[in-house]
Amino acid sequence: MTSSSKIREACSFWDTVYNVGVGMNGAAAKANLTHNIATDMMDGDLNGCITIGAPETSTIGAVSYATQAWCCK
Repeated sequence: MTSSSKIREACSFWDTVYNVGVGMNGAAAKANLTHNIATDMMDGDLNGCITIGAPETSTIGAVSYATQAWCCK
């Protein structure tokens, strides 16, 4: 199976995991997200996982969040 066909497969709710970054602005949230992803990769928590789309950033009040979804089968 090629990597492009893996991306097209459906990912069940139970196989979807998320990394979240938090900061006082979007840039800080993205930096925290990058750190959290790197930590999970070094720990082996994302072995066999592929990203679902690009990271998304949102702000609620004075806090920004950056989120990356992964499909881990």
